[in-house]
Amino acid sequence: MTTTHSPERHHPVDATPVDTTIGVGVDGSVESTVALAWALERSRRTGEPVRLVTVVEEEAGSMGIDFAEQMTREASARIAAVGRSVRAERPDVAVELDVVHGPVAWALTHAVGPDDLLVVGTPAGDTVSDHVLGSRSVQVAAAARGPVMVVPPLVGTRRRGVVVGIETAGDVESLVPLGLAEAGALGEPLLFVHCAQQDGAGSKDVMAAVENALAGVEADPRVEVSTRLLHSDPVTGLTGLAAGASLLVLGRSRAPELNPLGTTCDRVLGRAPAPVLIAPIPAVTTAGIGIGTGDDHARRSSTGGRTSSSV
Repeated sequence: MTTTHSPERHHPVDATPVDTTIGVGVDGSVESTVALAWALERSRRTGEPVRLVTVVEEEAGSMGIDFAEQMTREASARIAAVGRSVRAERPDVAVELDVVHGPVAWALTHAVGPDDLLVVGTPAGDTVSDHVLGSRSVQVAAAARGPVMVVPPLVGTRRRGVVVGIETAGDVESLVPLGLAEAGALGEPLLFVHCAQQDGAGSKDVMAAVENALAGVEADPRVEVSTRLLHSDPVTGLTGLAAGASLLVLGRSRAPELNPLGTTCDRVLGRAPAPVLIAPIPAVTTAGIGIGTGDDHARRSSTGGRTSSSV
């Protein structure tokens, strides 16, 4: 099932408040260089300052104070060089530098505030197998207090569109406004998708919640908003839809004591088909339902400027 909304009124929404910072992990790797480029481009759109964060791992301290101090000096020199390069190339961006100590995931996530966006790079995803257990980007996303953007190397055709995976009706309150904000900032199409292996009352409830939420908001008229119910397992469905997208948005697990990310986020990050934004979701409000999209029949109706189609 696919539903398309064509908003008639203009109500632009910024992707992030002006008092937030974009933190980005910097370690000299290709992956962190890609993440930094992504963060700088976002800063150009939003006006947020960018905080470059490098970590001196806790193991350095176990090798003696002299070694730890040497590692800190090297980290400071490394990040200072990156900062000078960024400031020379992008004088319009406010840049902050930070050297932190501790386990990498913990240190990075505590170098930014709970409302700040933390950006980290990740190796190219494997479209066949899942990620190697212990992937650094997965660890960071699991430990984060706030939103995390995981950016893979982006190659191939031009990307376009924002895909938002809605797992349960409890995701809607957080992810619908976020999806509208991100798509509005990019000026690109927006797709809300729920993946389910088969039809059921739960899937209908999720789709109804999304439609009700969209009915109560005004969106940027540049953005075409669609909803889809896809008959697929969540990982296959989401990675397939996001393969050519500018952004994939997912909600973090509502039961962090059991799984900080949730199975779907965990496995999708292992494949990283596009930049993936992992957003915090409030405590459990609805029983878990699989994400999905796709229907076999067609239906079309029109009410006031909204067009619905089912394919």
